Amino acid sequence: MKTARSILAVTLLGASLALAGCNLFAGAYLIAHGPEKTPAVYTLPKERTAVIALDDRGSVVPQRNLRDVIGKTAEEEILTRQLVKEMVASRLASAVMARERSGVPMGIAELGQAVKADVVIYVVMDQFTLSEDGTTLSPLATGRVKIVDSQTGKRLGPPEDGPSDYYQLIVRLPAQAGTATTTSAQLQQLQDLARLTGLALSRMFYDAEVLTAPTKLQEPKG
Repeated sequence: MKTARSILAVTLLGASLALAGCNLFAGAYLIAHGPEKTPAVYTLPKERTAVIALDDRGSVVPQRNLRDVIGKTAEEEILTRQLVKEMVASRLASAVMARERSGVPMGIAELGQAVKADVVIYVVMDQFTLSEDGTTLSPLATGRVKIVDSQTGKRLGPPEDGPSDYYQLIVRLPAQAGTATTTSAQLQQLQDLARLTGLALSRMFYDAEVLTAPTKLQEPKG
């Protein structure tokens, strides 16, 4: 098991993400490099209950519903693959964090206890943008992830004696000239990026096929 790892999700569509209507990924497709897989950074305890706690105190993700999409997408994929016994809805963890007193953040283990989850998948969002330079359409989301035992407060992953306190989560799509020209297109692109971020988060916990998309992304219509 690696102590630190980046998840690079280039683009996903079809059955993997079930995106409908106008979306950021129109025209792209998948290539799986044979049997090659990216190993899980951590194996979740199968017989325990987990929750995803998305920490975005800096409001990197511009809308609360986008944070909900990230959490829900990840938890549904984790449940579909039966990686844990049960998932507590991430929105419940978000609601608890929203009630924290200003300047006095709740401990991660305490948060898990508050929502009755044995394990907390704690995610700090660092970046979430459709354009790194403000001109080119180049969606990017980054964050840091660690797993904490709610009962003991012990960090389960990365290992406490490892070189890093967090696993790195990186979602980057190929850049293309131009940006969305309508508000509705931008909202759809943000929704797509949120779903892709949630899927990439879930892929940290199982051996996943390495996927790439060699085609240029098409800008949404309407």
